[in-house]
Amino acid sequence: SVLRVQGAPRPIRRILLSSGGDYHTFGDVSAALQLAKPLGAEVTVLHILSQQSLFFEGFGPRSNTVEGFLAGSSPEANTLRDALALLRQHGVQGQVRGRVGPVLDEILAELREGSYDLLVIGAHRVASALDRILLEDITKDLMNVSPVPVLVVKGRE
Repeated sequence: SVLRVQGAPRPIRRILLSSGGDYHTFGDVSAALQLAKPLGAEVTVLHILSQQSLFFEGFGPRSNTVEGFLAGSSPEANTLRDALALLRQHGVQGQVRGRVGPVLDEILAELREGSYDLLVIGAHRVASALDRILLEDITKDLMNVSPVPVLVVKGRE
């Protein structure tokens, strides 16, 4: 894992953990816990939905709000709730939030609006050389433009 700090460091009281809603979320939560617990910081787990995701949850019931999606039974919603439960189990205050739109734009908007002190994100994961070319590297982009320090968590497969 890598911590990148730009500008003057400040006390860490609010952590934003951006999650894709897959099993890698738990590694990211574990890393955030190692900082949040001793510092008494709170953690917000953020999941960005595309507008398509908001209206099509597989073949299950449709949801037309972020809150409906997060309260639903999709694998992503279940992972986010389990991540929040893990934080709380370790005595860390937390919440789950959702936003709709382009991932990079929505993470930056949440950072600005939420007055966070640290961003925790997973490392860019690719399965093949073709994936590296085709999949956008949001992690690299966030490291370059984040207004707060960024902790990039390299997960284990």
